[in-house]
Amino acid sequence: MTAFECSRTPPLSRVDGLEFTGGPNASRDVSKPVTQEFEESGEREEEEEEEEEEEEKEEEEEEEEEEEEEEEEEEEEEEEEEEEEEEEEEEEEEEEEEEEEEEEEGEEEEEEEKEKEENEEEEEEEEEEEEEEEEEEEEDAEEEEEEDGEEEEEEEEEEEEGGGGGGGGGGGGGGGGEGEHEWVSPTAKIWKKKKRRKRKRKKRKKRKRKKRKKRKKKKKKKKKKHYGRSWQAPPFPWNISWD
Repeated sequence: MTAFECSRTPPLSRVDGLEFTGGPNASRDVSKPVTQEFEESGEREEEEEEEEEEEEKEEEEEEEEEEEEEEEEEEEEEEEEEEEEEEEEEEEEEEEEEEEEEEEEGEEEEEEEKEKEENEEEEEEEEEEEEEEEEEEEEDAEEEEEEDGEEEEEEEEEEEEGGGGGGGGGGGGGGGGEGEHEWVSPTAKIWKKKKRRKRKRKKRKKRKRKKRKKRKKKKKKKKKKHYGRSWQAPPFPWNISWD
C-alpha cells in the first residue's frame, strides 16, 4: 500500500468487526452501534405503516359514512317522491269524487225537474177533469131543467085534455064542450110519469157512459205521450221494499 493510499483510508478507532469510526464522508451516526440503528429504523417504519393504516382506516370510515349519508339522502328522496305520488293520487281521487258528486247532483236535479213537470202535468190533468166534471154537471142540470119543463108542459096538456073530457061528460045533454077527448084515470097518469122518468134516467146514463169513454181515451193518449207506445209499460219502481 502506498503512502497516498494510506492517507486516503479513514483511521479506525476500534476494530471489532462491527463498529468503526467513520471518516469525514461518513453519513451515519458512528456513536451508535449498527444493530441499534437498524432496530430504530425498523420501529420507525412500523410506526409509519401503522399511521398509514390508521389514515387509510379513517379514510375508509369517512367514505363509509359518506356512502351511508348518500344512501340516507337517496332514501329520503325516494320517500319524498312516494309521498308526492300519494298526494297526487289523493288529489286525483278527490277530483274524481267531486266529478261524481257533480254528476249525481245533476242527475238529481234532472229527476227533480222531471218530477215537477210530471206533477204539474198531473195537476193540469186533474184541473181539466174537474172542469169537465163541472161542465158535465152543468149540462146535466140544464138537461134536467129542460126535461122537467117538458114534463110540466106535457102534464099541463094532459090535464087540459082530461078536464075538457070530464066537462063534456058532466054537462050531459047540453052537448058540453070537447067530448071527443078520452078520459084518463089518475093511475094511468102516474104510470106515464114513471115511464118518462125511466127514459130520462136511461138517457142520463148513456150520456155519462159516453163522457167516461171520452175521458179514458184522453188519458190513454196522455200516457202514450209519456211512455211511448201503448204496449210499453211505465218504468218499474225498483226502490220498492219487498219486506
